Amino acid sequence: MLARFLQLVILLLGIGSSPGSHAALTLAFSIENGEFASFLSESAAAKGLAIDAQWVDQKLLKVRLIQSAESGARADAILVPADHLGMDEFVNYSEIPQSMLSPEQSPLFAASGRMQGRQLGIPIVAGNHLVLYYNKALVSEPATSWQQLLRYYQHQGTAPIGWSFMEMFWFVPFVTAFGEPPVVADQPNLNTKAMRQALSYVWRLAEQGVVDPGCDYSCSEQRFMAAKLPYSINGIWAYDNYRQHLGEQLGVAALPRLAGNTMKPYSTAFVLAFPEQSLYGEKRAQLEQLAALLQHPDVQTQLWQRHVGIPVHQQVQQHILANADADSQVFFDTLAHSEPMPNSPNMMIIWEVMLKGYTRFGAKAMNAQQASEFMQHLAERSIAARNE
Repeated sequence: MLARFLQLVILLLGIGSSPGSHAALTLAFSIENGEFASFLSESAAAKGLAIDAQWVDQKLLKVRLIQSAESGARADAILVPADHLGMDEFVNYSEIPQSMLSPEQSPLFAASGRMQGRQLGIPIVAGNHLVLYYNKALVSEPATSWQQLLRYYQHQGTAPIGWSFMEMFWFVPFVTAFGEPPVVADQPNLNTKAMRQALSYVWRLAEQGVVDPGCDYSCSEQRFMAAKLPYSINGIWAYDNYRQHLGEQLGVAALPRLAGNTMKPYSTAFVLAFPEQSLYGEKRAQLEQLAALLQHPDVQTQLWQRHVGIPVHQQVQQHILANADADSQVFFDTLAHSEPMPNSPNMMIIWEVMLKGYTRFGAKAMNAQQASEFMQHLAERSIAARNE
């Protein structure tokens, strides 16, 4: 663990390299896929490109990016969810010329790389939305509603499901199920009946024991793979890991309906971006090589086969759909019912204030009305202060 932590520090803070050195490209990524770094390094090496790819915990990534920008050191490139482009004022991303974008890029995901009319990222894989995984050895058919999950709990007396309870990406589908998204036209929409209903519903599940609020991403993942939970809410990136542990017993389905309504998770693209104007430095040729490699149809196909995400290359997508198995079809079908994540500088603020109100409600420091009003007020005040 210590060695891995030191590698992360070296990557993000630039320790051990100097401006004039010809070291390998450093790439920080937050994709939850155990094979991605080795696959990318091997694919790049075959093209004569040396890459030091290191995973960064998504929960820590924004803080790390800001710290590395302030210190004057950074990774040469990052591969992160598109909403991180909203941190441009802190990270100073390079603007990307159209010549670096594949002409086969799907128009469905093209906007993911743009921020306020500027091309700051290159979409690499898309989707990244939440689905319901289930263990066929524990349940014969997946639950299609939360009422069914509650009945399972009442019958078995143990928690039936797990997810990253304290991460707002997992909370959003509960809000959308009640009919009002938390962001409208890039502005916070938090003081709503839907927010109050979602807060009450999710924390009631925790109080009832349907879900363990103290079980984070890693904990819920481990419990599901150990067959201690019949259900898990997670993204496409978790598929390979789950499959390795559960084999043919792994099933994939849409999120359960809530109060008769469809849960709509956020979908987004992972984009390749270049902090602190790195694209216009001495490694430009290598970075262009990296961008071309990640957009190449062979690599795009491999990224799908390894369940990193849905390829953005149109021909690769078409080939997948023409030969899709049942699980693959679920990933595409559920994508069609997802909500595109807003690609706005306001998202960094909105995520943080949602978490503050969510935790205050969960600790019973505020009721639902107070929490939703607090979220909205704090978001508006923070956005106004940033724009002054």
